[in-house]
Amino acid sequence: MVKNSQRVTAANIGEPASSIVAGIILDHVGEKFIVVVCTSLIIIGGINILLSVPKKN
Repeated sequence: MVKNSQRVTAANIGEPASSIVAGIILDHVGEKFIVVVCTSLIIIGGINILLSVPKKN
């Protein structure tokens, strides 16, 4: 039986993979591209949160 701390989750795989991808993008494209992408993701996430809040009647 596998313990909870030994299970492989998407976060366990995604964290190092995203660091590698970000490093490759930074080497080839530059810092401004990373800033634009991160800003876009933050704005999209904020809009998603605002739209997912249940409306009070």
